[in-house]
Amino acid sequence: MRWNVGIKIVSGFALAMVIFVVVEILTYRNITELVDTGHRVERTDEVIEKIDDIKLHMQDAETGQRGYLITGKDGYLEPYRTGVAEVYKDIETVRKLTAENPAQQRRLISLEQLIKEKIAELKETIDLRRNEGFEAAQAVVLTDRGKQTMNSIRGITDEMKREENDLLNQQAEASRMSARNTQSIII
Repeated sequence: MRWNVGIKIVSGFALAMVIFVVVEILTYRNITELVDTGHRVERTDEVIEKIDDIKLHMQDAETGQRGYLITGKDGYLEPYRTGVAEVYKDIETVRKLTAENPAQQRRLISLEQLIKEKIAELKETIDLRRNEGFEAAQAVVLTDRGKQTMNSIRGITDEMKREENDLLNQQAEASRMSARNTQSIII
């Protein structure tokens, strides 16, 4: 069968349109994937920030407790009060942001338990200082129970950050691949 010029032009145009549509579909898919990866990166960055905030707020609580134990003045308890109030908000935020990550959820349960223990120890020493004096509070501090708990808190938050940083690296690689694929398709 011989093709006349009109059929050749229409066929060429149809082929060009099919190629154009395929390129557009693939480009759209890759750009959508790139945007989704961007959102995952933002969420991972927020998780890392909130994990840092958990550590910071626990350190604030310790600082407030320490200041009060040394001075006996209530004004030194402000960082303690703020730290305790904020740390639970941070935990809830991390819980929501990592809802799809069972390993992080397990770590978070352990972390929350340790934080409760640490806050109970801080409160105990504050109450002892207030009611029985410096020496009674010092005796509890010298058991190193609070120090060990805080070290465990740091250990879990460091594990959580490591996992999030690993996710961040994977997401960055996925983003680079998607960008390369999009460029290749367009070219």
